[in-house]
Amino acid sequence: MRSENNSLLEKVQLREQEIARLHQTYKGGQTFDGVKDNYRNEQITQEHQQFGQYLRELGQILGIQFNLPNCSFLIEQAHKLKQTQKDLNEDIRELERQLSQAKAGVMADAGKVMSDGEVNRLKSLLREAEDRITQLTKENKRMKAEIDKKEQYQSAFQSNSKAYTEKVELMEREARMNREEIDRLKSDN
Repeated sequence: MRSENNSLLEKVQLREQEIARLHQTYKGGQTFDGVKDNYRNEQITQEHQQFGQYLRELGQILGIQFNLPNCSFLIEQAHKLKQTQKDLNEDIRELERQLSQAKAGVMADAGKVMSDGEVNRLKSLLREAEDRITQLTKENKRMKAEIDKKEQYQSAFQSNSKAYTEKVELMEREARMNREEIDRLKSDN
């Protein structure tokens, strides 16, 4: 019985400390819901900052730099790579067209026959363009993987936020039940 009373007293003290803390955050004219929302926002902000620190530490370990709260630079980079790939594909088609005309002995621009040197130069340009496309494809895959990682971290953060909110609500219910138990015990005495 004594341990139950000590436990109950500890809970009452914790409750009183929380009331004092909430009282400090209270601004005149606020409703209880407003105070509760401010409290949740503070807790979520703290959790977000802690999550950000974890991501930075993880980034240092993995050699990746995360730009919180989002990684929009990855998306921009992916768009640039996609546009570059599209441009290179157009260049390849143009070079292939010119090469096929050269093989037929016709120069589209001036009606001249292309020399072997010009054909070789075009083939070289075509190989360079294909190599560049291969590099960009690899870079694109790497960027997509980084975006997927970012989305996984965001999903984990949202899950943690939800769990935290549920825990806060559970603690509020427990505090309310404890207050009711204290009131009941006081009325019994």
